[in-house]
Amino acid sequence: EEYHKLLDSVVSFLEGDTAPVCNMLRAQMQKASDNMEYEKAAQFRDRADAVERMGEKQRAMMTKTGAERDVFALARDGEDDVIFALFVRGGSVVGSQHYAMDALGEDAGEIMAAFLQQYYEGSGIIPREILVKDMPSGADELTAWLKQQRGGAVELTCPVRGEKAEQIKLAYQNGMDAIKKQRELEHRSWERGEGALAQLCGHIGLEELPRRIECFDNSHIRGRDTVSGMVVFIDGKKAPKEYRRFKLKDMEGPDDYASMRQVVTRRFVHYKAGDKGFDEAPDLLLIDGGVTHAKVAVAALQELNLSFPVFGMVKDDRHRTRALVTPEGREIGIQANQAVFSLI
Repeated sequence: EEYHKLLDSVVSFLEGDTAPVCNMLRAQMQKASDNMEYEKAAQFRDRADAVERMGEKQRAMMTKTGAERDVFALARDGEDDVIFALFVRGGSVVGSQHYAMDALGEDAGEIMAAFLQQYYEGSGIIPREILVKDMPSGADELTAWLKQQRGGAVELTCPVRGEKAEQIKLAYQNGMDAIKKQRELEHRSWERGEGALAQLCGHIGLEELPRRIECFDNSHIRGRDTVSGMVVFIDGKKAPKEYRRFKLKDMEGPDDYASMRQVVTRRFVHYKAGDKGFDEAPDLLLIDGGVTHAKVAVAALQELNLSFPVFGMVKDDRHRTRALVTPEGREIGIQANQAVFSLI
């Protein structure tokens, strides 16, 4: 009985009943958001949106005839232009693609005419029917050229009702979604990088964006084999080639403060010597630990006559950084700012 229920659910989903899956994904999104797992919440949100779009597509893809057609719609928003294509074979939508256009404010008909000629010039497959949202300029001449290329009849139409108009609408909506998604990706990339750095500056009082951030953390195995890692971010992005690992020397038992003093000293002795791999100065130092760790790092720098912005990283009970702390002991909360919290 359970097996048949599962099969019924799968069949309903494939027929376009996507509500149960969407509800499940949005519940998971809310749970992740409540736990401040914002990137995971965004993933669940994107999946739910994708499932909803798929349901709409499935309903629009149910053609009543064994159609063989290509469907093109130009979507425009501000300076962004995308042509979205659906490919229908044997009455089913078998594929889709979108193409970013560099239109520079051209007329929709001119854009579609130039696109179709370029597209079918390099394609060996021209269907009998081509649907467009905007009739291309010089449609008669283009149709004649398409017939010649195909070696048979070609219908170039701009439907306004019925099944064909629904497919045009779907292609247009998908094109607008493609523009939106690209903008979101660009904004998310900015927010995680330069945007997060800008907000971090405001939080901690830096006058310029910290292009190079170095973070230090110590670890040991039962008080022995103490090592320290230096992680580097450049322009808000991981720079693994800049990472460094230090095996600490002359340590008698676990001493996190002495370990931090040694690793900061060694890193900047290399810097002052101009050693390769250490010759670039940081714009910001983040020290894993509280105010005392930050003070130790500042003292090590002062002994070398160096000065860089230094902040300690204060953890919560789940070992997530909840705040930065100055060497003077002033805590700066970061959990309320998603971009800064994710970066740190």
